[in-house]
Amino acid sequence: MSTVYPLTRIQLSVLDFIRAHTAVAGVSPSYGEIQHALGMSSRGHVHSTILRLERRGAIVRQPGRARTIRVVDQSDAFRDRVIEAARALMADIQSEEIALDIATIRVPTALLGELDVALAEMG
Repeated sequence: MSTVYPLTRIQLSVLDFIRAHTAVAGVSPSYGEIQHALGMSSRGHVHSTILRLERRGAIVRQPGRARTIRVVDQSDAFRDRVIEAARALMADIQSEEIALDIATIRVPTALLGELDVALAEMG
């Protein structure tokens, strides 16, 4: 997953609208709602903007399913990468394909609780 920033003005507008709509309505907006609210030229333009936001790691969605766009917080993205790396490391250790030779892994204090839970789930 790549870094969220920098985003274009239109991408930021779409991202802000998705956040606001989701907070108020409890679900993400449809492409038509995004198009209408932001005065975009077509749903195709909305779709291409959504794809770019997804490639940049700013959102996640379930392709083919309506109203499944979720804005990814930077700390969520970092946490997900840490958990993914920890799971991969644990899988390698469990399969004995590598020898563990790490003295320290630095994790931000804000993520320690969630990382402990993720590691506990992995065994």
